[in-house]
Amino acid sequence: MTYPDDDTATSVSGQADGQAGSASVSLSWQEQGYTLRGRRNIDFNGSYAATVTGDHMDADWRRGNRPIVQFTMTAADDSKTLAEAKAMPSAPASTAALAGAAEGSALPQGRPRDRSPAP
Repeated sequence: MTYPDDDTATSVSGQADGQAGSASVSLSWQEQGYTLRGRRNIDFNGSYAATVTGDHMDADWRRGNRPIVQFTMTAADDSKTLAEAKAMPSAPASTAALAGAAEGSALPQGRPRDRSPAP
């Protein structure tokens, strides 16, 4: 997983679940370790759960069953991952790109938007 503006990247493992013809895909993944150690410190004691529909992903990072942070990402038109996914005939572009994250490839270069409640 790549953190834009941070020079940090991590390897991930997870899974994608969906049905043919469905408009959305469910993803779950965990960061395993650094592939590029940048300025950001990563907490590897949690997991992600997300639903991808079109070019939007609604997700949360959680510890156990407790959501800690909720966020939304939108695939960027200039993302290398998105461009590669657009060439895949079997899936919508962003769904294929985001589903690739569960296989260990980078997420599209979207910007997460923190939706956690204010303190």
